[in-house]
Amino acid sequence: MRGIAALLGLLVIPSAQARSHVPDAAMNAVRTYSNALVAADCAGVYALSAVTRRHPETKESLCQGMKAWKEMGVYERLREPTSSLASGVYRMVVVPNSRISVDAGRPVIANGLYVAISGDSGRTWQVIDIACDQLPKWVQGLYPPYDGHPSLSLASVDRFDERN
Repeated sequence: MRGIAALLGLLVIPSAQARSHVPDAAMNAVRTYSNALVAADCAGVYALSAVTRRHPETKESLCQGMKAWKEMGVYERLREPTSSLASGVYRMVVVPNSRISVDAGRPVIANGLYVAISGDSGRTWQVIDIACDQLPKWVQGLYPPYDGHPSLSLASVDRFDERN
């Protein structure tokens, strides 16, 4: 929760206007992406993925990873959006997520972010997953007003053992 609180504290953005309203279309895109990812629906993820559509050579490894996650029974929980930004025709919504799995009999929770981005005033949306190593660079490539705020460094992995 400290990470979310810190993220909320960074919403004063000089180059973009923070908005309290989260567009339904953005949340629908994130939900659709998340559901497709958990179901190992490669075509569904590909249709919404801002990164994979720009780099189709990554599609096969993404599809293999999703299949492995499905076999492991990975479940994903979306949390409340932490930011909704607008600048000209660009829109951006940040949605934290938790991917829950079991490794060696222990629950593992990987916390991350989805960033939904629109370059056409919110008519269409693409999704960037925190799994991308170049997340801030990708966000700026698709949402040019992004200046590093809000921070997109919420990702963490928590492993629990029987003592916890």
